[in-house]
Amino acid sequence: MDCPRCGHSQIFEGNAECERCGVIFARLRREEASQTEAPDDSGHPPLQPDADEASIDAQGWRALAIGAGLAVATQLIPLLGILVGYFVVLAHELGHTLAGWAFGRPSLPAFDFVYGGGVTATMDASKALLLLIYAVLAFGIWIFRRNRTSLALVAGFAVLHALLVWNGGDRAVITAMGHGTELLIAALFLHRALSGRGCTHAAERPLYAWIGLHIVLHDLRFAWGLMTSDLARELYGDAKGGGHWMDFDVLANQVLHVPLEAMTAAFFAACLATPLVPLFAHWPESPKKPGPPPRWRRRQPPPRMCLRRMHCSASLHSWLRPSRFSRRQCARPSMSPASGHRRSRSAAQSSSSPSPANSRNDPRSSFSDSRCSGVS
Repeated sequence: MDCPRCGHSQIFEGNAECERCGVIFARLRREEASQTEAPDDSGHPPLQPDADEASIDAQGWRALAIGAGLAVATQLIPLLGILVGYFVVLAHELGHTLAGWAFGRPSLPAFDFVYGGGVTATMDASKALLLLIYAVLAFGIWIFRRNRTSLALVAGFAVLHALLVWNGGDRAVITAMGHGTELLIAALFLHRALSGRGCTHAAERPLYAWIGLHIVLHDLRFAWGLMTSDLARELYGDAKGGGHWMDFDVLANQVLHVPLEAMTAAFFAACLATPLVPLFAHWPESPKKPGPPPRWRRRQPPPRMCLRRMHCSASLHSWLRPSRFSRRQCARPSMSPASGHRRSRSAAQSSSSPSPANSRNDPRSSFSDSRCSGVS
């Protein structure tokens, strides 16, 4: 019998636990049985890839093709684009809102039914919210104090957060997270469409691909217009009645001090990279060629004895061996207090044996006599 965890072949077949790693076989079987996924109420297994989770199955490619066709149709037909357009606006404004709350600025998103699109009302930073955020970060540092990687990540985020709040860079991050959240949601939806993770029905994967690719094509079209058309840049600057600075205007003129064309070119490159990230993450790997067999085999370490068996063997050994007092008493000759000289071992034993007169009245004499004489 081999251990399912360490692979050690057991010496005794009826062992309840492994001789090397000490795992209990019954508990390991229960854990493996509980981890197996049962089918849902409909009788179908969950929509998870069976073979390799890092590869794209045929259903993923089919969902990507259907989603690409629907995304192109919504870009060419304006009436169909309205169905997904408000979702893009909602994702954009939620990005501003979540970033504002993360930096201690109360924010509230809303749709703009006058000029179209949406708007997010962001207030000044609240000291109470900042103290609460830093208290949560301090608690995270204390939680991950023994994990160096997590501790470095949480501490680095806390330091970066404090620097952005101190020098006013939080406004730039809040402004950039509008379009940034659009691309993040598009990448997440494409990941679910290609892998099928988080999907309970087969129809969800084409819908995820449709929404994700629609966001990417919408942002590509928007960035290309700002890069190549003067009319598009003028209309973008006069949006919201002309008295409101748009996101790319704020980032290009007030933060980075670069032309608007350069800012939109960087956004165009980010839009192109968004669908490539989940594709490369789930791209099937080429099978590796088997190498030559090893010329030598590593010696396995000797099996470690279970602590319970070591304790039992130690207790049995201490029970079987004679005590130190009896060994010392038998080995050393006794000294007579009257004569002051050492007596031999036989003389000491004969003097310590009870007299016949006393042995008759002693109830233990029968046992001692029978034991010494060998009579049962």
